[in-house]
Order: sequence, then structure tokens, then C-alpha cells
Amino acid sequence: MAKGKNRQYAPGIQGVVQSQTGPDWGYLYRASAVKDDKYNIGDKVELPDGRTFRYGKSGGACSTGQAVDFRAGAVHATAGAVSTAIVVGTNDSTVVVDAKTHSAIAVDALRGGYVQIAGTDNSDIQFRGIVGNVASAANAAITLYLDAPVAIAVAAAEDIDIFYNPWSDLRLATSAIYTKAGTPTVEISAADVYFWVQVDGPCWNAPNAGVGEDSARDVAWKADGTIVANSMGVSKITQDVAFGDFTKSTQYGILTMTPTIPAGSFFIGTRVNVTTAFDGGTNNLVVGKTSGEDEFSDGTTIALGSIALVGDSGEDPCEFLAAATTVYLRIDEGTDWDDVTAGAATIDLYFIKAGDATFPNERAGRVLAGSQSTIGPLMDMSS
Repeated sequence: MAKGKNRQYAPGIQGVVQSQTGPDWGYLYRASAVKDDKYNIGDKVELPDGRTFRYGKSGGACSTGQAVDFRAGAVHATAGAVSTAIVVGTNDSTVVVDAKTHSAIAVDALRGGYVQIAGTDNSDIQFRGIVGNVASAANAAITLYLDAPVAIAVAAAEDIDIFYNPWSDLRLATSAIYTKAGTPTVEISAADVYFWVQVDGPCWNAPNAGVGEDSARDVAWKADGTIVANSMGVSKITQDVAFGDFTKSTQYGILTMTPTIPAGSFFIGTRVNVTTAFDGGTNNLVVGKTSGEDEFSDGTTIALGSIALVGDSGEDPCEFLAAATTVYLRIDEGTDWDDVTAGAATIDLYFIKAGDATFPNERAGRVLAGSQSTIGPLMDMSS
């Protein structure tokens, strides 16, 4: 049995890495049914550009474009009991746990896991890492070796919780109830395969609609390991318009905006930056869900006759829009739309994007470049 702690590696970190002389990081993109003797489950490698990886083991299939879930849990369904009292200065780095229902455990299979030894209250709980264990048959007693001695004596029968190494059971994300570990560097088709998972730095993950668009730069994990624009962030749709873009309808100029407000949004209000005053008559703007309506301009009009930053709130404060909503603009010249010969503005509609109800609001990172509708996006993962 080889006891020891998890290790961290920083290849090439000591100097500038050149393309022809830098270290070979190909091992980070390989998988094997046999564990690499140089690494233990949970070991960490950090590259000079900030990309960080952890060595893991699969519990099932995994994909390179979607995050994997942490699935390793506790060894016992309920708290175990310390079998032999632990004396400070004597056997203080070894714990024997009474027989209790559990699966068979191979030698050192718990390495990289953790224990929590109860005390009289929260003031004297002792938390340690596991550096090794003796092989244990199903439901038998378990002997653990800790990464540091206990500081307080532990009585026999004291409660103890044993946790597997969290990196020892990684699977393709399927549910919001599991925490996301990161993104595999290679595709995995089965359980019990050793591979590397990226947990930090620039990367790519499959995006959902809206990611990287406008101000939707912060992203969160969806239940399936793809990324979505982080929930409850203020976003906007925007369009530059000029008088010539509007279609005449007697005294009115009518235009349907190209972008739509996404489904599941709470509408806030409309802002208009008039960069060239609209000439002619009154030139009052209404913004609504259908042509000529004014739900998005507080049931009133927005004046466009002078250069100014103007706007109004929604008629129904924070109205929830269950479906994607088209926005209609109508300007009333007062007499004849043909009398308008100048005018330009930027139209912004602000809303709170509620996000996808299936993801647990677990932050994934931020978009560095690109968007779901263009190219990329390039994501900076935050562990």
C-alpha cells in the first residue's frame, strides 16, 4: 500500500514556453483503463496559461463538450462508528471504523477521500483527508490512514462520516442535483476509465441560446452540463433605426424589430438614444407587442423630436413573457409620414432573463469571445 497525499504539478511554469521547446502536454488528452502510475485520482496539473486539470475516474460515459457530475458520495448511508479509541501521540493517524453496510473496498480505494469525526458539538469536529486504507470486504470494518493526526482524542463509538474521493466517480451530467466537476478532455464510453478533466481556464462547452449575446457574458451550468446565460441577469435587445427603415401607413411609420425578447424574461423598460432628431410633425414613438400598441412604453409615447436619451418603463412592471416576444415600433408623425426626412436612434429594450429552470444556478464561468449564434464561444471556466 502506497500512502500519500494528492499532488499538484505546474509543467513549464518556471519560464516562458515556446512552441518548439515547451513540454509535451499530450498526456492530458489521453484515457486508459489502467491508472497512470505517475498520478493519483484527484492530482492537479496547472499550465502556464491558467488551464487547470484534475485526474479522475469515470463512473459512466462522458463527453468533451459537456461537464461531468461528481457522483462519488459517502461510504455508509448513515454515520459509522469509530471502533478503537484514538489516542493523541499514539495511533492518532489511524482510524478503525466498525462493520457497517457498504460495498467491498479495494486497498487504497479511499485515497483522496475525507473523514469527518464528530465531537461534542461543532467546536471540536475533526476533518481530515484519507491517504490510504486496508482492503475491506463488503460490510466489514474499515481501517483508514489520515493525512494528519487528530488533535483531540477520539472515544470508541464516536460518529464518523467517510467520503469517497470526489474525483473517483465522474459521469456525464444529467441532473441539477449533482455538482459539476468540469469538462473531460477526451470522450469516455464506459465506467472505470482514467482521464483528465479541465476545471479552470479557457475552454469550450456546448452553449445554449443567448450565451455570449449582448451582456449575457456570465454563464452557469445547465443540468446536462451545457452552459446557459446566468440566471436573473439584466440583458437587452438593441437595434439602430433611421426614418427610412420605417414603412409608411398614412401618418405612421411602422417597423418590426429584428431581435426578439427571449422566452422566460421579465420586461423592465425601453430606452431610446435619439442621435438625429426626427423632423416633420409630432413624431411620438410607441413600443408594444403588436403594431400600434404601447405595452413596452408604459402605455404612453416617447418623443423623438430632439436629440436626447429618453425612455419609459413597461406598462406592467416586470411583466413575465413566457414566449419569445416580437417588438413593434410605431412613430406618429401627426399628418403624413412622408413629411419625415430625417431621424435616427438606437432602441434598447431591457429585461431580466430568468434562465433555464433545469439548471441549478451553479456558476460555470464567463464568455471571453464569440457567442452561441456566431462562433464559439470561448469560455473562461471558473472552478
